[in-house]
Amino acid sequence: MKTRTHRNWRRAGRCLGLILGLMWLSGCTAYSQNRGDEATREFDKLIKESERQYDRMLEGFKAEDECYRHLHIGMTTTQVVALKTCKDLLDKNGRLSASSTVATATGTMHQVPLGTGYLYFQNYVLVTIQR
Repeated sequence: MKTRTHRNWRRAGRCLGLILGLMWLSGCTAYSQNRGDEATREFDKLIKESERQYDRMLEGFKAEDECYRHLHIGMTTTQVVALKTCKDLLDKNGRLSASSTVATATGTMHQVPLGTGYLYFQNYVLVTIQR
């Protein structure tokens, strides 16, 4: 959990750095072209769009964390699909789609991508959560 949160904040910081860098560049070009009010309006529009993109990114992280908070080892695939908090992370048809089969010493597991992590099912029962 700690690594996941650290990675999310690192991504958010990188996005924020990119946004601030673009804002600075647009401010420099606007200043050098002496456009006055027009440059200020463009700069304000750029700031608002950057803030909206940042908020959307944070909402995605929150939705994924909320889904993982409700997942528990031992749940069946039907119970995982029934979770309302995980609806956004399922495929278009609202199903879990196994991306691959992993053979281990204890048997065969089905790997299912969910958000940026994976769920591992053995005999349709959740045995491992990788975030």
